[in-house]
Amino acid sequence: MLFGTSISVCLHHKPAILKTTLLAFLILAIGFVVQAQSPKLELSSVTDQKTTALLSSIEQFESFEGTKLYVKIFVQGNQPGSAKIPEGHEISHNLLLIVGEYDLYFDGKLFKVGEFYRPRIKAKYESQGKIKLKVEHGLAANRKEAEITVDLDQVTLN
Repeated sequence: MLFGTSISVCLHHKPAILKTTLLAFLILAIGFVVQAQSPKLELSSVTDQKTTALLSSIEQFESFEGTKLYVKIFVQGNQPGSAKIPEGHEISHNLLLIVGEYDLYFDGKLFKVGEFYRPRIKAKYESQGKIKLKVEHGLAANRKEAEITVDLDQVTLN
């Protein structure tokens, strides 16, 4: 009984020490739980040249989420000279669009739109359940605007 009394007296007079000790113990316990749940990191080399070439040609990425659909927009640079401008080796660009619905499993479809010269996505919005993209493109003196309508099964260029 004497031992129990001395502990309660000790805890009564030293609440800050008890709180600090309890807090330190909780932090350590949480750290061990988080570490135990972390997956093992792995490093591997990707040897597929098509995948490497595709990823290295991506110059920009944007995305837009509507109420039912999402679109991921990759601006892909083409080969030097693809813009067919006589003064140099300028490149054209394609827009790679991955369209999908919100679901537990990936159900995206890939569409390719192009070729554009110096594309700039000016607007992304939803209209009647479809996603609309306004893309400005062309030479500085003669910029044009294209509207792309994105649906799950098709992409149209206006």
